[in-house]
Amino acid sequence: MLGTAQLGPERGTFAHIRHFYCRAAMYDMAYARTADDLDRKERHVRRSVTAITAVTSLSLFGSFFVDNPATWAKAVVFALAATTSILTAWRNDARWLHRSHQMRLQGVQWARQWCDAEKLAAKIMNGEHVTDEEQRTMEETDQRLLLSNPALTHELVDECKDEETAEFDAVFTLEA
Repeated sequence: MLGTAQLGPERGTFAHIRHFYCRAAMYDMAYARTADDLDRKERHVRRSVTAITAVTSLSLFGSFFVDNPATWAKAVVFALAATTSILTAWRNDARWLHRSHQMRLQGVQWARQWCDAEKLAAKIMNGEHVTDEEQRTMEETDQRLLLSNPALTHELVDECKDEETAEFDAVFTLEA
């Protein structure tokens, strides 16, 4: 079914397993990187909001000891308070932690597929036969995961694909 007449069935199966391995490793890496980026954004905005809130609070506290604060001081406190509100709203709207969690869960699913493909590639390298059932399971899992994938940038996917394909080719090679 998956083999080719010119190369023999195991070479065709090996190419098929290579495809699954590279795709699974690529998505695992891409989702991990995306989740890390989302976590980093969340952390930076959260820290910024905390710092600005602290400065705003100190400014307001300081104004209690001055009878009539300067207009520029009032404007600065207002701008800081507005910035805090905007950043908090942006953070809540973006839901980076939720999206990061989704990316990590999808990455775990792809990591399982990656491990299964690696086992099948090793099986072929050891001269063992990969059954049609094993191939069918890989294909079904691959399709199920593709349908449930959260969006990624094409640039990131291409970058990860190149890295993981090179890694597979360095580890697994079939002699002619």
